[in-house]
Amino acid sequence: MLSHEMVQKDGVKIYRFNMPFQSLKDKIQNHLIRTVVSKLSGYLTILKLAFLGNKILKENEIDIIYGYESHGVLAVNILRKLGKVNNQKIVSRFQGTFYIIIIKSKQHLKRVLNWDSTCSYADKEGFRCGVCYEYSVFNILTRKKLNLKEKPLIVMEGSFATYQPNIKPEKMLEKIRQLIDKVKKYNGEFVFLWHNSSFNTNEWERYQKIYDKVTK
Repeated sequence: MLSHEMVQKDGVKIYRFNMPFQSLKDKIQNHLIRTVVSKLSGYLTILKLAFLGNKILKENEIDIIYGYESHGVLAVNILRKLGKVNNQKIVSRFQGTFYIIIIKSKQHLKRVLNWDSTCSYADKEGFRCGVCYEYSVFNILTRKKLNLKEKPLIVMEGSFATYQPNIKPEKMLEKIRQLIDKVKKYNGEFVFLWHNSSFNTNEWERYQKIYDKVTK
């Protein structure tokens, strides 16, 4: 149920595992039972992430710990409470509008939010924020600046392969390099997202060399 696989690419280790009871939850029709199973699945996922995080911290010298979504953030907090995190910098990220709900309903999670990079075009590469620099997020309701920093996302691999499926890898690489050159021109920060789920799959195989060329 909590087994996982490890994939290694260019020295980067990626641990993958399915959320517990996922197939069972999809079959349950009763709303109450489905909710209970979903909650249990979430708690087990957090514990699994904390277990893997502890294992990684023991076996490697880690400078930055990255907590993704509520499960990852809470798993990192477990490691902190257990004294497993020392001088590492902790970075937390919530996906899209979900983190707004968390901030509103879970006040204690404000403390673990550092920066976000969800402000981008999902179906198009480029500068949705109009800049390639980090800036403070502003709460339009309270009219106050937040401690959360936004790092505008310039390129996501899914913007090409998912939303522009007919694009050739060569053209995709050309567009990415043009954006890199533009960011360099203004001495900005090029934020590039390539999901770990896009590694070692048949669907993404023809784009794999692009990742290698962009990150070298």
